[in-house]
Amino acid sequence: MLEGDLPVSRIGLMNLSTGKVRRWIEVEKGVGGMQFSPDGERLVATTYSHHPDGLFQDAPVRAEGASEGGESQDMPGPKQSRTGFYVIDVDSGRAELSELPAK
Repeated sequence: MLEGDLPVSRIGLMNLSTGKVRRWIEVEKGVGGMQFSPDGERLVATTYSHHPDGLFQDAPVRAEGASEGGESQDMPGPKQSRTGFYVIDVDSGRAELSELPAK
């Protein structure tokens, strides 16, 4: 389980029988998505600089159909926010970060 607004700074390992978090794993880089390995021993958690589903204005975007010299219009658009991923050992909580190269 991810706690709070994305990206989050801790991941909860939940007991599905009780619905209670049995342990929290703290991370330095914000996490916005996660998936267990097929054997359940590892967790991959994707890191983001901003909410992964949000739209952010990076720069003015030319309106559709506008000519090259035409006016640009501020429109929300997707902004790359994925920064890397953690591979987390579920038993120990040890997390190894792999960062994407800066653009």
